[in-house]
Amino acid sequence: MRTISFVYKARYWIGVLIGNAAIFATLVLAQINSANACACCTEVGQRHEGVREIDDIQRDVLQSIKFASRAELIGNEDDVKGLAQRSFDEPRVSFKYELASIVEPHLLTLELSQDGHEQATISFPLPAIMTVFEVDTRDTASSENLLGPLLYREWQLAGEAILTGMAAEGARRARIRLILQGRGNSCPNSQDFSHWALAAEGDDIHFELIGEMKKSY
Repeated sequence: MRTISFVYKARYWIGVLIGNAAIFATLVLAQINSANACACCTEVGQRHEGVREIDDIQRDVLQSIKFASRAELIGNEDDVKGLAQRSFDEPRVSFKYELASIVEPHLLTLELSQDGHEQATISFPLPAIMTVFEVDTRDTASSENLLGPLLYREWQLAGEAILTGMAAEGARRARIRLILQGRGNSCPNSQDFSHWALAAEGDDIHFELIGEMKKSY
């Protein structure tokens, strides 16, 4: 009888220890998840602007972005140089291009064409630094996971690119400023970005392109 009683007691205490261990593990995981969530949290009125080195996480985001298959040239007849050289019937230029993009770890290549004929290629080595702008515009609802208000976000990348075709009437170098625009929390990902704008400036080169990002669901 003593042996049976001892066995039951042992089973009881083993069950208690296992139960306490499970509770402890659950609490630890909850704390870890809470800490991870807070790292992504935003606050009302939050604002950040500055230049920073592109880290591995941001470079992974850049490599994961996908450009939609359309780009639009904006400007006016006096402004546009080096792209779409033609007479304009309208004072406002609005030309649409088919766009193919290749994003590599350190290089972005944009190919513009119309009716299947290549018009221009822009080869833009991605820089080591970028300008980051994030702000709570206080005109949007909180995100669904209650991490705080969605921030309007811009990543600006600038550097020298090689332009070919109608973008330069040959192969030339130009200064490029690429702006990625979107909304998200404090943990950026490629799905945050919805639009982009690109400005090119160089000898006899001056034009601006805009477009949208492709969403992957």
